[in-house]
Amino acid sequence: MGTTLNYDIPYPECDPPLRKDASDIADFYDLAIAADTALDGVYDLAFDWVFTPDAVRVASGAAVAAVGQNVTPFYSSASISQGNGMADISNGWVNINEPGRYWIAAYISMTAVGITSVRTRFLLNGVAESNFQTPGFAVNTNTAIGQSVAVLSVTQPNTALQTQGRHSSAAALAYTYTSRLWCVQLEKF
Repeated sequence: MGTTLNYDIPYPECDPPLRKDASDIADFYDLAIAADTALDGVYDLAFDWVFTPDAVRVASGAAVAAVGQNVTPFYSSASISQGNGMADISNGWVNINEPGRYWIAAYISMTAVGITSVRTRFLLNGVAESNFQTPGFAVNTNTAIGQSVAVLSVTQPNTALQTQGRHSSAAALAYTYTSRLWCVQLEKF
C-alpha cells in the first residue's frame, strides 16, 4: 500500500498491468478514514481563517474632551472580539497577537466650534505606520470626521495598534471626540 506525499493518506496499489489487485477491504477502509481526517483538517482551517477570522471592534466610548491638534484615542470598550483576544481595553488599544496581514479601518469624529480638516492615521507600537489621510468631511459647522482604511502586514507578535487623529484648527482648540477602530486578520504568517 502506498501513501500520498502531502498528507500520508494510504491508497491501494495494483500490480501493473492491473492483472492482480493487491488491495483488500481493509486498505479501502484506511483510505476512507485518512481522507475523512484530512478533509476535517482542511475544513477546520477554512472555518478559522475564512469564516471566523480573528476580529475586533473597539470604541473610545462617550465623547471625550481633549485639547491640541493631535489626539491618540483610548479605546475603552469592545463590541466585537472573536479569536485570540485582540481587544486590550485596559491599555486602550488593539493587541495584534500573531504575525499576519490585517485589514484595519478607523474613524474619528471631533466636535467644536470651527473645527476643520479632521484626519486620522494608524500607529503600531506608538510609531506612525501611515500618513494622515486626506481630510474627511464636515457633518455640520461644528463636527468633522476623518477616516482611514488600510491593509497592514505585521511581522511581530504582541503589536499595539492605535490611531491618531488631527485637526487643522487652532492648536489650543478644546473639543470632544469619539473614535472606532476595526481590525480583521486576513492571513497568518
